[in-house]
Amino acid sequence: MANKLVVADAAKSFGGVQALSGASLTAESGRVRAIIGPNGAGKTTLINIISCVYPPDSGSVELNGESITNIRPYQAARKGIARTFQNVALFSGMTVLENILLGRNMLMKRGVLACSLFWGPAMREEIEHRRRAEEIIDFLNITDIRNTNVGALPLGLQKRVELGRALVAEPKVLLLDEPMGGMNLEEKESICRYVLDVVEMSDTAVILVEHDMGVVMDISDDIIVLDQGTKIAAGTPHEVRANPAVIEAYLGKDHAA
Repeated sequence: MANKLVVADAAKSFGGVQALSGASLTAESGRVRAIIGPNGAGKTTLINIISCVYPPDSGSVELNGESITNIRPYQAARKGIARTFQNVALFSGMTVLENILLGRNMLMKRGVLACSLFWGPAMREEIEHRRRAEEIIDFLNITDIRNTNVGALPLGLQKRVELGRALVAEPKVLLLDEPMGGMNLEEKESICRYVLDVVEMSDTAVILVEHDMGVVMDISDDIIVLDQGTKIAAGTPHEVRANPAVIEAYLGKDHAA
């Protein structure tokens, strides 16, 4: 089933600062929608509104025609919104497998008591969650470190694990908040390949916030550009690259078509 997220006229202020002003976007299965803009443009605020960390002051968010505007973050996760973070948010004392299994928590139907007894339906559910986690580990080519504590891993591998934790939740919408930050070229290429594979092999809609314009232009189908909380442009990578307002506000002449 195809998935579609629609954000309409979302606005958010913090005190006297207007972080976001009437921003709109659509994200659909089979496409990567990128959000770019200078620091402070409102990119992460928009991501936080979509994932229901912040309620918008006005505007709306719909997933497959259902409003998710004012629900809790855990409810958004259950409905199919998954994300990664600018700063890696893993449990450093836990293994790769354990961290990825945490992404299945919202999908668990049995209570704590049933799971602790590990009997009947609870046992079958646990086996299924572990099977799915192992599939994601294989997909991300991290089988050899599955039992390693993530705190002992370099940043590039930690970010791959965080991607795995989001993917194991079988998201309808995947929010990637600067997934390439701090990575070298080889690590960026790996993450790009995995993101494109997710788009091709599943019904997940991907929203990408990223500063690396090479990555954005290479893997995005559509881009919106924010500046000081306002959307100043939207279109294909070619259209955005050639937009004078975008060049002036963010890209600079070196990135112009």
